[in-house]
Amino acid sequence: AAGLIMAADGAAPALPRKLRYAFLLQVAMATAAVLLGGYVSSLLTLRILGERSLHAEAAYFWRERARDPAQMPPNTYLLHGLFVPREGPAQALPAHLRPLPPGLHDLRGAQVLVLVDRQPAGTLYLSYRRPSLERIILWMAAIPALIALLAITVTSWLTYRGAHRLVQPLAWLAAQVRRWDPN
Repeated sequence: AAGLIMAADGAAPALPRKLRYAFLLQVAMATAAVLLGGYVSSLLTLRILGERSLHAEAAYFWRERARDPAQMPPNTYLLHGLFVPREGPAQALPAHLRPLPPGLHDLRGAQVLVLVDRQPAGTLYLSYRRPSLERIILWMAAIPALIALLAITVTSWLTYRGAHRLVQPLAWLAAQVRRWDPN
């Protein structure tokens, strides 16, 4: 038992220190896993939430336009829509939207997610403000991540304290054995 407890130089107990390092490594690895998982899930959520929101808004616009041809595209703080009739000029569009084919586009330079939805009546351009969506997702990911990190830290600390109490008698015994004269 003394060989497990004593450090290589025989000066200090090694098991409590190794135990501390093991628990610190556990907390560090769990923290890295939670942060990486939060980052990946926030990227996926941004894509999925943005895409579904834009497609739902486009579907709503087309349903309303079928009932009322004068229906205007949405224009709010988060969502901005532009409609170009089938025969209409594309010059009315901002330059960064003109070359976009139908589909979802992430224009990082313009800080928007853009859905280009082409129908027989024309083309709908819906832009969703990326920073606003990122802020929502940050809060959706940050709070659970902080709770998870707090739980991991508290659980690891309590487990370390319990393990430390279990190892203390061995450390004491090793110190006693170290003081014995082998002769």
